Amino acid sequence: MVESVTRRIFLKCITSIPALLFMTEKLYAATSNSLLEALNNNSDVTNTASSIGRKFAGEELKYNLSFLCFRKAASCTATFQATPQKGSYEATISGQTHGLIGLATRFRRDILTSRMEEVDGGKRLRPLEFREDVIIGHRQRKKITRFDYINHEITITREKRGVVKQKTIPLPEGETYYDPVTASYNFRFGSFGPIIKGRQFLIKTVPKRDFTYIRLTVASEEEARKKRESRDSSNKKAYFVYAEIDKDIVRSTSGKLEGWFSSDLVPLEGRVKDVVWFGDIVGKLKEQNTL
Repeated sequence: MVESVTRRIFLKCITSIPALLFMTEKLYAATSNSLLEALNNNSDVTNTASSIGRKFAGEELKYNLSFLCFRKAASCTATFQATPQKGSYEATISGQTHGLIGLATRFRRDILTSRMEEVDGGKRLRPLEFREDVIIGHRQRKKITRFDYINHEITITREKRGVVKQKTIPLPEGETYYDPVTASYNFRFGSFGPIIKGRQFLIKTVPKRDFTYIRLTVASEEEARKKRESRDSSNKKAYFVYAEIDKDIVRSTSGKLEGWFSSDLVPLEGRVKDVVWFGDIVGKLKEQNTL
C-alpha cells in the first residue's frame, strides 16, 4: 500500500514540472498564422538571441520537489541541447525519487523527451517527437507521439509489458499541436505572443477527449505584488503565471497550477493545486547551469 501511494505521489510531482515550465486584457490563440505578427509587438521581455534554439541551447535547470511533510523527496532536471541536424533540438525533463521515498518506489524515474525543429525563421519550435518513459526498478513503459507534417497525421505508440498499441489522428494542414515541453520553451521565448502582465494565452495541444487547449494567464502587476507580500517572495520573482491543463496529467481535481518566473522567464518555483489526496505539490529551482 505504501509503495502504491508513494508511486502515485511521485508521478504527480514529476508531471507537475513540465506543466509548470510552460507556464487579462487580451486572449492569444497560439496558432502558427499569428505568431510572427505577435512577436513584433511590444513586450515586457526582450529576446536578443538570433533564434529560439540559440536562446536555450545548453541550458540546464535542476529542481527539488516537495509534498506534504516530505521535503526534497525527489529531484528533476530539465536540459535543452542542439542535435547534429541543423535547426533541430532536444529537450529532456528527467525526475527521480530519493531516500526512503526512493526505496518505496524502487527509485522510479520519469523522463520526458521532446525533439523539435525551428520554424518561422527561428522564432518558434514545433514538435517532431515527444516521448514519455517511466522506469520502475527493471520495468519500463513508454509512450511516443510523432508529428508528421508531410502526411498531416500524429501517430501515438504505447508500450507496456511488451504489449504495443498504436493509433493515428489527423493533423490539420498548417496547424501545430504542442507537447508540454515544446510549449514551455515557446512560451518563455515569446513565440505565442508578447509576455505582458495581465495577458492570457490559449495553446493548442494534442486533442484528448474534451481537452484541446492549455490556458495560461500572466498575473497583473497588482496580483504579483500581493503574491510577493503574502509569500515573502524574493525580488528575483518577476512574473506570476496561472495555468489550466488537462487535470488527468497531474491527477488534480482542478487542473490548476501556478508559479513564479524570473525577469527573463526562467521558471523558479511552481505549485500544482488540488492534487487528489495530497493537496499542493511544490517544485523549486535549486541550480541553473550552462552545459
